[in-house]
Amino acid sequence: MKIDVCIRFFLALCDYHDYRNNSLQLYLYSYCFLYSFYPVSPAVKRRKSFTAAFKLDAVNYRDLHGTLAAASHFEVTEAMIRKWVVDRQNLQEMPATKRARRYKKPSVEEVEDAIYNWVVEKREENRAVTVKEIRTKAKELAEEHGHQNFKASAHWCILFMTRKSSLYEEEQVSVNHYRLTIYKNARIFESSLQLKP
Repeated sequence: MKIDVCIRFFLALCDYHDYRNNSLQLYLYSYCFLYSFYPVSPAVKRRKSFTAAFKLDAVNYRDLHGTLAAASHFEVTEAMIRKWVVDRQNLQEMPATKRARRYKKPSVEEVEDAIYNWVVEKREENRAVTVKEIRTKAKELAEEHGHQNFKASAHWCILFMTRKSSLYEEEQVSVNHYRLTIYKNARIFESSLQLKP
């Protein structure tokens, strides 16, 4: 189809300029013919994320048929299959619909566990914990555990709350509850002002 369009365009161009030279038309035909076979660079491929179930299927297929066969069957690279084989234990423990883990493993895991327990204790006392308090406590606990270079940055805190997603969800619920309480109290106050003569 592409060659037909090219030929028609160039022939129309020749007719428009009233070129009746056979050598020019032959040149244009050959140019269009060769151009139609010229490889077009493929579009940039987007990265795909695969579920844990898909990865385990690929690993099981690889056990039966080999790495190359699994890669071609599931349309992934051999390196991905090999990586999933190494990561098989983690994939089996993950939920089937879970996709790629986008965060790296924390270097201060014991500190994060201690902070998590501290936050849970504070929440049980019905005390809200701010991000600043979490960062300060993290810095203290890291120094106690011998991690002198740990900075407890805001970025780390966001990743920490993502890893321990229940913290973030609880904080959102408490914030929303607080906002709702303020709104209700404001409405009550407003209505009491309107009732006064």
